[in-house]
Amino acid sequence: MRRVLGIELSSHAWGKLLSNLTAAQLATILRAEGMPESGKKEARIERVVLAGVKPSTALARLSKEDLYHLCTSVPGLKVSGSKPTKIKRIIRHFANLVIRDVAEETPPGERYYQYLVELAARDRANLLTNRIITKDREIEGAFEEGTRFLFGEKLGLELQHMEGTDHADGCIAFGKTNELLLWDNKSKETVYAFPPSHLRQFKRYIRDAEKRVSCFLIIVPAVADEALANALRLKSECGSDTDVALISAEDLVWVAEEWRARSSRESFNPEVLNATGILTRTVLDQRMRLFL
Repeated sequence: MRRVLGIELSSHAWGKLLSNLTAAQLATILRAEGMPESGKKEARIERVVLAGVKPSTALARLSKEDLYHLCTSVPGLKVSGSKPTKIKRIIRHFANLVIRDVAEETPPGERYYQYLVELAARDRANLLTNRIITKDREIEGAFEEGTRFLFGEKLGLELQHMEGTDHADGCIAFGKTNELLLWDNKSKETVYAFPPSHLRQFKRYIRDAEKRVSCFLIIVPAVADEALANALRLKSECGSDTDVALISAEDLVWVAEEWRARSSRESFNPEVLNATGILTRTVLDQRMRLFL
């Protein structure tokens, strides 16, 4: 649609691109367009965006060296090629970004929640360019913290403290007997197939828990059909008849955003997730109708 209308970037994406430029580079663009160069960086960016300057036109005002440095500052962007090639590559990168309106002062857990789907998929281009993380090694921790925010703040559930370090990534108690729902985050660039090493890991988490684990939830970017076999095997072998559910981060976020529209309860009913198998959007919708 943007191509049909001649729009190269959304205003959000254009602003994100401009935020990667230096004050001097912004001044060069403003000067070339006959606009005032003064003001803070944020004011200069807003001036360029509101003036309707096309990204390709603005970037063409910069030198080849400027474009080279811009390419080096953007994660995963190649630096080779002619000036027009670099400009097209830069615009294409920012056009494909997932940009959400997250204020700078937003607490980390909420910031990570907003990009939970990208964290699950280890989408480095989006995560680094949007400054959600600064290094690859931060992805796992951010994925875990964003999920804790989801359960604690979005679903209104009380998170349980777990001793030591060899345990699942999160825990809540629910129901009349306060049995446990454990969850574990597995980020991956492809679909999750539930490898045997994770079967052994999760079995240990379930057996070492202080109370019976009613449900063990595995949160991933996307679930392969073959993952169901080890989910059933884990339920059979764990020794406590624990339900084992797999869910994509996208569908879990959908649940977190959807449930308040369907329920007047103060907190979410974990029974929605308490099942064995792959929790698809269809299954979740059915279970929400039943338990909310």
